[in-house]
Amino acid sequence: MFCEQNVSYRLAEPLTVPEPYRRFLGVWSDAAWDANTCAALIVDNVDPDGTASIIYVYGPLGSSARVPGGILHGTGVIRDGELRFQNSDGTQFAFRSGIVDLVGRMTTPNAQTYEAAFKKTF
Repeated sequence: MFCEQNVSYRLAEPLTVPEPYRRFLGVWSDAAWDANTCAALIVDNVDPDGTASIIYVYGPLGSSARVPGGILHGTGVIRDGELRFQNSDGTQFAFRSGIVDLVGRMTTPNAQTYEAAFKKTF
């Protein structure tokens, strides 16, 4: 359960993922883009060319927030140490490794930018 959404996933065996991309593999959660919006990212596999299979989850932060939730199953690309993907409305996401977290950046179609730290939870 992430951001009030039920999510099922299966992570690839780390040894099957090329070493430069292993740091992205896993479940990253406990993030908030703003005071109302929760977010989580699951990177369940990365191919040798840097193509990542991802599940992006978002929803309300707390029971009183009135934010719609959803789950995006898709692909991203890891290039130059950054995982990038875009959702159907054109919002762009970029994630870089921090010391122990992933630092996420979200840029909306109208150029609003948000940052959040995603903690590795599995």
